[in-house]
Amino acid sequence: RVGFDPPTGSLLGATRFTNVLADRFIARYETVDHHANDATGFSATLMKDTATNTYTLSFRSLEYQNQTQGGDWERDGMGGAAGEIAGAGFALGQLVSMERYYQELKSAGKLPIGATLNVTGYSLGGHLATVFTQLHSNDINHTYIFNGAGIGQVGGVTSVLTEDVRIKQLID
Repeated sequence: RVGFDPPTGSLLGATRFTNVLADRFIARYETVDHHANDATGFSATLMKDTATNTYTLSFRSLEYQNQTQGGDWERDGMGGAAGEIAGAGFALGQLVSMERYYQELKSAGKLPIGATLNVTGYSLGGHLATVFTQLHSNDINHTYIFNGAGIGQVGGVTSVLTEDVRIKQLID
């Protein structure tokens, strides 16, 4: 809601992304890069706030509808990320894609070194944002998670092999 007028009157407390707000959003934010669904179902978008020169990396959620209804539950459901989180505590396939994408953004200069980075995610995207923040906390300004799927526990954690290190090992 940063930079947008709050609702008033009868709309107080309601969420309304009107054409006026959409126009303001388009005028202020630029899509730097979009990673469309890959074989794991991972999808993310890097946006730049042109007013503050900050970046936001937003992770997409599961696609709950079946393919015939515009989603991809056949891939994302229990045989994919949802099942991986339920069984192993981590959507490992999507986490691998997430790490590759982040490295590509940095190596291609789409996310400049030292840029202020915010991270967002809803549901599965919240799971990805949580792990991403844990792995890259030094690179992140703020993380916003909405109804995020949690993360599992990693075995083998010691004073030397921290949880961050063990998660990185799982993804590698």
